[in-house]
Amino acid sequence: MSQPVPPAPPGTRPPRVRPQVGRTREHQTVPANHIFSPRPVRLGTGLNSGRNMLVLKDNETEPITRVPLIIERGRIDRPNVGAYTMPDQFLPAGLSLTQVVHSYPRHAWGTMLRVYMAEGWTAERMWKNLPHDFRRNQGAQRPWNYIQAAMGREVDKMFEEETGRKRVPIPRPRVPSVAAENPSEDEEDPSEDEEDQSEDEENSNEDESEPETNTPPRPRKTHADLTLDQLKKIAYMADHKVNEIEQQIFALRPEATQEYRSTWKKAQDEWYHVQMDAYKRDTGRDLRHSRKPNLVLREVWKTGHPRSDDESLSEYHARAEWNAWYRLIKQFQDLENARRAQLQLMQLEVANVTTTE
Repeated sequence: MSQPVPPAPPGTRPPRVRPQVGRTREHQTVPANHIFSPRPVRLGTGLNSGRNMLVLKDNETEPITRVPLIIERGRIDRPNVGAYTMPDQFLPAGLSLTQVVHSYPRHAWGTMLRVYMAEGWTAERMWKNLPHDFRRNQGAQRPWNYIQAAMGREVDKMFEEETGRKRVPIPRPRVPSVAAENPSEDEEDPSEDEEDQSEDEENSNEDESEPETNTPPRPRKTHADLTLDQLKKIAYMADHKVNEIEQQIFALRPEATQEYRSTWKKAQDEWYHVQMDAYKRDTGRDLRHSRKPNLVLREVWKTGHPRSDDESLSEYHARAEWNAWYRLIKQFQDLENARRAQLQLMQLEVANVTTTE
């Protein structure tokens, strides 16, 4: 016979009640030489949309992503951090959730939280695996509360997708009590007190019974808030990733190293010619030949973006330099995707040969 639930002690609030998210029960096992599909996949909808997105390779204990994932609403703010891949790039297959949150922290947000919840991860565990420069609230008693709040908002989205109805919680007034002097008595739902309006663009839908203040919310930061030095750092890191993948390609077919280098060099030369042709078409002048892509991109950008009347020459040059490096990052990211697809195709061919033998 079930026992009645005792009332909450005076001054405390009952925990926020949200729908139950579907959990992954058992991971599919794949061979140790399994080659993942290069085609990225977007997560589904509803309370079960985070389930079964991981597989377990033979003789391994930590599950990994089974396909490349397209993550919606990843973190594009927090510019004063390391050069982490932006969330508009798909998340590669073959990564553990620990690797994702540590090496791709911008992707460990938005719809990717569904996978973490389906795998039983807590906000505290996610926070502790984040890179140190990506953590928030490090001096707070429960610094992972903002992640818990984001998880709660994601559950609300999943509920709305599944039912077509927005979750309407019951407002809970705060009652002054001794609990205000002892924070440990009010920890049933850590998503209540530390929701930062800059953390998620859906915060306006969150029902908090905090008293209103006249303090405006902090503006949400985007890639436009990145400084030139930060863009350069991201570009160098992106170039390094491309080089790493190329080394893996060489390792699979060392006898074809020179062939690959020649092919890539030819493609690079063609890119330069396209940029120079575009410059001459727009200006009627030849672009001074340069092998530095950021300089080429800067001059090409200037042809379509003249200086404003109220803009000084130094301001204009700074704006052109910023846009050149931003475009260079996009070039490196496209190149990384192309090299990764080539590597995965080669790995698939090697696996097929091994299976045939």
